[in-house]
Amino acid sequence: MDFIMVEPIRNKLSAFHFDGSKESAEQAVDKWDCIIGRSENFDNKYVITFSSSKQCFPNGYIVLENQEPIPYTQDEFIKKYQVVYNLRDRVGNFYTTD
Repeated sequence: MDFIMVEPIRNKLSAFHFDGSKESAEQAVDKWDCIIGRSENFDNKYVITFSSSKQCFPNGYIVLENQEPIPYTQDEFIKKYQVVYNLRDRVGNFYTTD
């Protein structure tokens, strides 16, 4: 009998970085049901307000969970998610001792 280690299947999520620029805000309006406005608290950069009343501020992230955009601050995003830039950075579906 061969020894096989497996890892649980993980959800793959799409995430978008919002830098507060006009271009980034306009892309959000094209993708989701939201409005954009400016904020003096963020040097007059743009802020996104979703139909759920949640807001995404400059340097925040938007994660699609069940096709719903969920905004995160940079700190929240880094604590909750591990960004995989390359397949070598992730653990494979299984390992064998062969």
